Amino acid sequence: MMNEDKITIIMLAVLTIALVFVGVSSKFNSLIVDAIAVLFLLIATAVGAAVVTERRLRKMNGK
Repeated sequence: MMNEDKITIIMLAVLTIALVFVGVSSKFNSLIVDAIAVLFLLIATAVGAAVVTERRLRKMNGK
């Protein structure tokens, strides 16, 4: 249970950082900041999908 909570907190932290970078990139016309924002959003999406898939598999195997 504690492990899932840590993963959820990490996922929310990465998503928050990504949204901050998106906000910063709107202030600056920098390709590097845009690339970092996109990478963080991709990482957050991948981690979220992995968490959802793991929870679904755990529920299916538990039945």
